[in-house]
Amino acid sequence: MITNKIAICVFWEKNGILRDYVEYYLKGLQQIAKKILVVVNGKISSDSICKLKKLNIEYIKRENKGLDFAGYKAGIEHIGYDVLKEYDNLILTNTTCYGPIYPFNEMFDTMEKRPCDFWGITKHPKYAQMFEHIQSYFLVFKKNMFMNVEFQKYWKNLPKLSDYKKIVKILETKMTKYFENKGFISDSYIDVNLSLSNPMLKSYDLICNYKLPVIKRKEICGVFDVLINEQPSNQVNKVIAFLKNKTEYNTDMIYEDIINTQPMSEIQQCFRCNYILSNQYVEKEKANNCKIALILYIYYPDLVEYCYNYAKSMPEYSDIYIVVSREDTKKRCAEVFKNFPCNKLEIRVKPNRGRDVSAYLVTCKDVFAQYDYVCCMHDKKLQLLLISSSDMNFQNIVSNLV
Repeated sequence: MITNKIAICVFWEKNGILRDYVEYYLKGLQQIAKKILVVVNGKISSDSICKLKKLNIEYIKRENKGLDFAGYKAGIEHIGYDVLKEYDNLILTNTTCYGPIYPFNEMFDTMEKRPCDFWGITKHPKYAQMFEHIQSYFLVFKKNMFMNVEFQKYWKNLPKLSDYKKIVKILETKMTKYFENKGFISDSYIDVNLSLSNPMLKSYDLICNYKLPVIKRKEICGVFDVLINEQPSNQVNKVIAFLKNKTEYNTDMIYEDIINTQPMSEIQQCFRCNYILSNQYVEKEKANNCKIALILYIYYPDLVEYCYNYAKSMPEYSDIYIVVSREDTKKRCAEVFKNFPCNKLEIRVKPNRGRDVSAYLVTCKDVFAQYDYVCCMHDKKLQLLLISSSDMNFQNIVSNLV
């Protein structure tokens, strides 16, 4: 149910594309807010502008300086307090979340019963020198607060910062304490007493048991060393499965965003596509008649035998494509792989540039459309380590979009 609320939503995307998950997020906000202003930090495509117009959402465009806090300030100044005073709640949010998973009005119904002046969805607990603070991706201020001179002074005098870490340290982590010291009461929809180092990195439990309405995008495709240390094992896949099976949220929007914005290595890390395989091989009727290929890029002639032994792990009905950049390597491959047990063997030559990536995507670009599964690997002399450049599970991720 739409109530007397106004929302300022900061949008940033490298190429200015307002993706499906953002459009869905804005539609969710429209269920609770009479007016939405989108503040574009940087680029916005013509197609994205058309999407905003169809949604009847106003936008302003600014240089991408100061990240979200500067965007919030720009939005407040654009609207002006003479207009803001007509509303009961001011929502400051951004497009770094997937959601709403549950309707926003359920959360607002809960929070309207609590005696507070401003609130957010999650509150980060005190940690080392960091204050306990409401996380800034979703902030709600009541009229008695945003029409107060202290609130207006805060945004008027907001320091001009561009470094992300400084913005977090100086603005986000201190804003809650700043306003509390001015006499305002804060609260959060998700109780901070959950003993979580960062609530948004533990969202599986929060979605299942506390009806967390959004998921931070960085939880799915964030900084890997942070996620691997703080997240429970395989949480991303558990979250996706829960969304798909227990909610109405269309997970294709998440896949569409990640596949179009993240490199393959990041996708592999996002979905924890690391497996320890059994050393016992049992052939099953040619894997349901799937067509399988191996693209093997070999640069060093003295590693051909090593690659031969690695390639022997492929099923004998596989097709093998060997790509080389040196004549001596080509000659050695022809000798070693002469009687290799496979369905088909082909040696291709490519120029010595682009390394293994050009071997897969240029020299063998025709291969991918012919097979159900393609395994890519290359030699690496420095550590004598063979690394697969594409995880087979990626096919399952892509198939969700088909």
